[in-house]
Amino acid sequence: MKSFEPRRDVPMVEQVTSRDERMEGVAHPRVAALQALGERLNQGPRVVAQAKLAASLGGRSPNAPIQRVGGAKFGLRVADAARESAGHQRLREIHAAYKEEVKAGKAAAVADFDGHEDEIEAQTAYSHALENAELTPQGLVTRLGGDEDFSVAGDVISYQGAPLANILRGNAAYLLATPAAHGVANIYKKHTLEGPSDRDYVRVRGRMLRRQAWRGITPPERKALREGRALTPMNRGHLTEGRLGYNFDASTGAPTPRVRNVGEGKVSDLEWLNTHANTQLDEIPNEPRLLSFLQTRKGVGKLLSARSTPGDITSNHGVGFSGYGEVEIDLARVPVANFVHHYKDEPFDAGELAEQVGRNHPSGPLRWETDRANETVLRNREIVLSEIPRAAVTNLTDTPARQAYEAEFALTYTRYFQEKYREVVFEETELDEPAPVPAPDAIPYIEDHYTQLQARTDGAHLIREASTRGSADAAERVAYINAWRKSYVIAWKRAYEEAAWESAVYDDEGNTAEIVVPEPRLPDHVGDGLGEAAGLSAGGADGILDGAAATRSGPASSSSSEQKQQSRGGQGEDDSDTDEPKVVDKRSTRKSKGGKREKKKSVRKT
Repeated sequence: MKSFEPRRDVPMVEQVTSRDERMEGVAHPRVAALQALGERLNQGPRVVAQAKLAASLGGRSPNAPIQRVGGAKFGLRVADAARESAGHQRLREIHAAYKEEVKAGKAAAVADFDGHEDEIEAQTAYSHALENAELTPQGLVTRLGGDEDFSVAGDVISYQGAPLANILRGNAAYLLATPAAHGVANIYKKHTLEGPSDRDYVRVRGRMLRRQAWRGITPPERKALREGRALTPMNRGHLTEGRLGYNFDASTGAPTPRVRNVGEGKVSDLEWLNTHANTQLDEIPNEPRLLSFLQTRKGVGKLLSARSTPGDITSNHGVGFSGYGEVEIDLARVPVANFVHHYKDEPFDAGELAEQVGRNHPSGPLRWETDRANETVLRNREIVLSEIPRAAVTNLTDTPARQAYEAEFALTYTRYFQEKYREVVFEETELDEPAPVPAPDAIPYIEDHYTQLQARTDGAHLIREASTRGSADAAERVAYINAWRKSYVIAWKRAYEEAAWESAVYDDEGNTAEIVVPEPRLPDHVGDGLGEAAGLSAGGADGILDGAAATRSGPASSSSSEQKQQSRGGQGEDDSDTDEPKVVDKRSTRKSKGGKREKKKSVRKT
């Protein structure tokens, strides 16, 4: 789809001669090539028939457009009164058998193509096999003709003389399922024998496309995606300039401009166009159809190609496009203005392209390349986009090389992060706490790097980031612990004192024991949490509980935090013999008696 295929040397006078004139009296080269392919594959009559069908392109006008994918799509709507009837069930069976027949044809085409992805003849045969392996209204009507209970008048299917279902063509085959809202376009579904289809569709320039699309991405696109940015072509600002595109390092993902090599066909898209169109342009005309054609035949990173099928596809040289990862795209979230070309648009026309580059007639090579471009669009269900918004990317599938990179990076990063975290917490609080495991989305991977070896090579970056982030997270934990301890002590004392006054016993003279608030012993364990504010809140809550409990059972009792720790296997310490100093409460111990305050004697408990 985005590759150069060297063209056989053709005398200049032949380049401006029409294909029909060149083919007089000789077999069309595509016919001969496909016949040779059939012999080489040693396939049966079915494949030979497919090859002949594909080769029929040679007998038509050079400018005859290739049929769109699947031809005219259609839907089926069963009459309400006929639902779940005998006719409905029989129609289901015939339609299902037809569908399986078509699927078998596609599977056969895939099998024939397997192993020959880099061969022009095989690509052509495969494209046309796909073109013809589709459900069509006429195909269904033909199969219904084998059952005497069915009759078809126009687009009305009847069973035993009663109307059963309607064949719906074009946009009438679809119904609006969800109106556009919140940045999502209208969503359509197709009428089927079972009701609205499960699959969603979007309308682009009057044509219905499958809502989901896929694209093999480049390392810079992966980085942009992970950073929340849109996917954009690397040469997006150079549409009219001659460019060669980029290669990417298998480990670092670094882009390197391709090196020009005329002998190997490695030239800019402008040079390629001049050669095939027999022109001497200084720049490429800014025509969307022409730019889309060049993207399909000589992609150099000016536009983005996607496909409407989840299956793997390959370039014209048999090379895959998902070597650095793949994204799933919700076309309902892509603005219509971003669609430059798609597989349901009118096919490329050599005469139109020739006019856009200032030629009255297309050269032979341009005609040939136009046919090849249309075959590619057909084969790959290609969609050409100017940009893919971040919101439109619904899933990223990484390659094994990227997965290996992240696994190695995460393992080493986690070790250094936890070491630094524990070190800082212990230095500041003298608590030897286990360190948390970093969340996957908090690990600072280099987003356009690949392979396990590269993860090890990124060691300096990894250690620096682990130290910085481990220290930062530990600082949040330290702030929590210090705030917890401070708040705990204050709340503990207040709760202890209030509970002591509530439970105080007075003698007949109104005297009670003097309230002595002890200094609480800080627990060895502090609850989970981060930040000063959280620490103040949690410490105060724990202090209130523990202070009140200490009043009832004595200050030697375990705190709630220690009890939680013991329930996890920790052991609390007995502080009944503590020598911590006591703080004498200054609250007045006088109690009103008979409406008159009297001075009382305070008795200190020991």
